[in-house]
Parts: sequence; C-alpha cells; structure tokens
Amino acid sequence: MEVVYDTGSDWLTIEGDNCRVCKGNTFNHENSASFKFLETVQSTNLSYGSAELKGLRASDQVCLPKSNDLKGSEEGVCLEEFEFFLVSEQEGLTSRIDGVLGLSRSKLPANLEKEWRGIGPLYVKHLAKAGLIKENTFSFFLESYSDNKALTSFIDIGTPVEEHMRPGQPIVWFKLKPHMYWMVTNVSAVRFTTQNGSIDKNKEYKWLKKGKHGYDAIFDSGTSLTMVPQDLYEMVLSKLLREGGNIHWEKQDQMYLVNCKTGAKKLPSLELLIDNYWVEMRPQDYLVQ
Repeated sequence: MEVVYDTGSDWLTIEGDNCRVCKGNTFNHENSASFKFLETVQSTNLSYGSAELKGLRASDQVCLPKSNDLKGSEEGVCLEEFEFFLVSEQEGLTSRIDGVLGLSRSKLPANLEKEWRGIGPLYVKHLAKAGLIKENTFSFFLESYSDNKALTSFIDIGTPVEEHMRPGQPIVWFKLKPHMYWMVTNVSAVRFTTQNGSIDKNKEYKWLKKGKHGYDAIFDSGTSLTMVPQDLYEMVLSKLLREGGNIHWEKQDQMYLVNCKTGAKKLPSLELLIDNYWVEMRPQDYLVQ
C-alpha cells in the first residue's frame, strides 16, 4: 500500500476492499490472519480539508520497508496490533492514493480536546515506544525539478540523517504553539536575496503586525503550495516579481505564470523570518512546475 505522509493529520487510514469510490489500491482484510475489527458500528468520521472519510477502527500488523534507522528484519519493521482506520466510504479525495499516515503532534491543549476529540494512534510515536527507532522524530527530503535527478524524495524516520542538508546549514528548532498542527507563531518579516546570495537590508519587509507577534503558520506535508494571508499576498508577490527584474509573467486563475527555467535563474530567493531565524526558499522551492 502507498500512503501519503501527512503532518496535518493523526490516524493511519487505509482504503478497504469494500470502498467502491476509493481511487487507489484497497486492502482486503480477509487475507490477513491478524486483522481485527475494533468496532462494528461506525463511531468516527475523519476530515481532510474538503475530503471526508467514513469507516471502522481496526487493528493489524502494520509494516514499513527496511531502512538504515529502523530496527527491523530484512523484510521491514512492523508494529503488531496497530490501530488504524479502515475506509469504507470517501468523498473529496481525487488522487490515487491508498491511504494516509498521520504525523501530527501527539498532544492537544485543553481548549482543543473537545473540538478534535483527541489524537488518533500515531505510527512514528509507537515505533519509538517499541524501541524500533532511536528518536520520536521524522524529517523530509523533497526533491525539486532543478535538483540532481539521481536523488529522490524520502521521509527519514528516527534520528535525522544530515547528508542531504545544505552544506553549512544547522538543524534549527522552532518554538511551537500548543496545537495538533506543527504551528509556529512568529513569522514576522520577509526579504529577498539575489542569485549570488547578497542581501540588501533596505529590502527587508516587516509583516503587518497581528497582535503582539507575527503571523501563525503551519508546516504541512499534505499541502503542496506555500500559502500566505490574502492581505499580504499582493504585497509579497509584487515585490518578488519586481526583484526578479525583466521577467515575463501573466496571471491566470489566481496563479502567476512564469517560464520555469527563466524564473529559476532570475527570480530571487524569498526568506521568511521565523523566531528571529531567516528561512530561505529558493525559486525552485516556491515555483510549481
């Protein structure tokens, strides 16, 4: 089964064999000797933005392929009797995926407990609890179209592997707001750097202040686009295109279109100030091919 690793959700969801509208491969639980239903009457609906899933809680042996940091057999690493959500109906998911593996935070603040009805079983947390990984952490390497094609995107579960990090860049830890999401609370400024990395201090733009701090933002592996508040969108975009110099662009269906090769060469990097640390987004990071 191929699943989406989603930092914005909690449950492991798998599309069941009786789901007639599911788009991906489906799981036939009758072929598994260790499968068990944990309920016979549906008690939970799961929502993903505009999508909604219906099904039953179940448990089974759930395995991941073998990797360097996972202490499993040659066939992979497995959790026995892991609780997951077997999907029988879905509406709104159009991609051909077989399910979603949730990577949300493991604890909710008291004011969100009722709204979210608690956190579902987290696979990575249970791997750490079982001693199958050294740390309850994960990281992503995301390939972009201009990067080395010999590399492929991957998720690294357990202790971070630093070999694919940009040379000279440290691991940075941000303060998080109490929430289910990986949410930072102080995105407070933006600036642009040239292709050679030079910085003009006169071209640092403070956000419109929202209360005491900057804006909240979430890191969401289930979202493909970088989104900004509407009141800042035009300002940031106009300055970004202006910094790119003589580059042709056109607007279409709320998207700004540029030539990918020209844009990657002429447009500047965009840097966001988060907790007083500048985080760089290169053109190949924010352009969608």
